[in-house]
Amino acid sequence: MRCDDRGIRQHSQRVFSGIRARLDSLLIEQCKIVSREADLLTRISNFNTILNQQLFLYRQACFAHIPHMKSFRSLAKVFSFKSFFLLSSLLLATFSASTAYGDTRGEQLYRNCTICHGPDGQGIPLQLAPALTNLSEKYLVEQLKKFKTGMRGAHPEDVAGLRMLPMSQTMVTEEDMQAVASHIVSLGSSPIEATLEGGDPAKGQASYALCMACHGPDGKGNDLLNSPSLVNQHDWYQLVQLKNFKTGIRGTNPQDIGGAQMRPMAMILVDEQAMKDVIAYIQTLSD
Repeated sequence: MRCDDRGIRQHSQRVFSGIRARLDSLLIEQCKIVSREADLLTRISNFNTILNQQLFLYRQACFAHIPHMKSFRSLAKVFSFKSFFLLSSLLLATFSASTAYGDTRGEQLYRNCTICHGPDGQGIPLQLAPALTNLSEKYLVEQLKKFKTGMRGAHPEDVAGLRMLPMSQTMVTEEDMQAVASHIVSLGSSPIEATLEGGDPAKGQASYALCMACHGPDGKGNDLLNSPSLVNQHDWYQLVQLKNFKTGIRGTNPQDIGGAQMRPMAMILVDEQAMKDVIAYIQTLSD
């Protein structure tokens, strides 16, 4: 009977490994597709830039040859109405394309993120992925930089963090990071149902007094201190991160200044119960 059980376990492990390898392969392929889309958008942006420059030079040349021109009526005397209409349409189309470019790029890059964080940016617990929409653009960009450089998520015991290293590589430039962060924020934040039990908000309020200096009395963070918002976030994720800070899984990289500041704060919370208490209080601050 034991041999049969061992055989079943081995077979299950092989099947699971095969599925995991296939998922990893699909994820890598999706990253490649999004990178190609991002490259295409970059070319469109460059074209728009060149077009805007040429239109500017064209306008400057017109005014240089007609110094007395002071109104659209004067302009109409020089150009036909049709030419003027086409030029105006071209300017409007260029402006519209340039404005929509950042949003489109961010939306396309975010497709990679939906696997774990969901299309609404609220996070998927089964994937150990947090909500993102409660965070500021500045903080999101900073964390992407940290993941990309290995400043965060490189610890072998940080399962969720290790996934972020290849994902962050799809953000080729800081403009990519800014675009995806802008898209995430545009999704809007909303309260998330608590899942942890046994936390005492009253006791947690006393502990949170130490957190206020960086995260604010309302828990919405402070961009000047690079402190994230804590509201509208999964409580299980906050517990995991407090444990990671306390055990050194997160915040031990010498270049991670923000993480290094959080480690001693996590140390003050003597046990899991103390962590649950402060998290329970934070949950009362959610919008």
